[in-house]
Amino acid sequence: MAEVAYYTHPSSHAHDTGPGHPESIDRIRAIDAAMAQADEAAATEVEAATGDELRRVHSADYIDRVLALDGEQGQLDYETVISPGSVAAARYAAGACVGAARAVLSGSSRTAFCAMRPPGHHAERDRGMGFCIFNNVAVAAADAIEGSHLQRVAVFDPDVHHGNGTERIFYRRDDVLYVSIHRDGTGGASGIPFYPGTGGAGVRGAGAGMGYNVNLPLPAGADDGEFATAWRHALDVLRDYRPQLLLVSAGFDAHVLDPLGGMRVTSAGFAARYRELVAAMASAAVPMMVALEGGYSLQALAECVPSVVRALSKFDDAGT
Repeated sequence: MAEVAYYTHPSSHAHDTGPGHPESIDRIRAIDAAMAQADEAAATEVEAATGDELRRVHSADYIDRVLALDGEQGQLDYETVISPGSVAAARYAAGACVGAARAVLSGSSRTAFCAMRPPGHHAERDRGMGFCIFNNVAVAAADAIEGSHLQRVAVFDPDVHHGNGTERIFYRRDDVLYVSIHRDGTGGASGIPFYPGTGGAGVRGAGAGMGYNVNLPLPAGADDGEFATAWRHALDVLRDYRPQLLLVSAGFDAHVLDPLGGMRVTSAGFAARYRELVAAMASAAVPMMVALEGGYSLQALAECVPSVVRALSKFDDAGT
């Protein structure tokens, strides 16, 4: 088995969203406790994202506004909280994804997992939202393209909430394929929108990016079988693109225990899907990095994160 480069940092504990907030410090505590029992991951040093790295996907004005809040208390929107430790945590979360992508591209690690917060996939070029400050995976994708001169980076986002930020950042580009499985945000047959109200199946990109944005919305209450069908469709899309790097925005809020998701995917379902993903990428020799996004059941996180790391640790075996 190959050791997984595992990125975590004390700053994730300093991002204090306050009592009752679902994106809380307890998420990382639950993961830390579960991972203490695992031996597949190698703790890896984390560096904060630099201004230059952030500017590849965020506007200079937005970055300046966020950095000015370092050490302060406030909010970016009604649910995206800034505490005195939040800006540093956001920079380390983005930096971990950059470092992890570089590590798997260089071959120093076969795979990587970033257990960091705040999450990132809702953050757009010029605003934070949905618990997200900087778009961690988008920063890593842009770094891989500009720093490592890649031409095809894939972002796979199975978080229950559509990653509107990642979609919009890369919407007109063909060097980043964005594939999302999520609960239908547009309301579908019910007509009731689900956060963030985006992610329709007909939204496919524009300009050079036409066809490189793939949304696979599921109805509320989707179970392991429906999730598996969408997942295998996503794998077909990823294989056809032949990415040079895969970045996964790993949300676990489609879990049956999640208080926000309204879906019925089980821990066993998530484990099986990630084994399939690792096998597909290993057979094509595609380096991959997985980064934590959503997931607000502490039990689900404690069960699912170690199972994903375990799947990643078998990358070499899965490719044979």
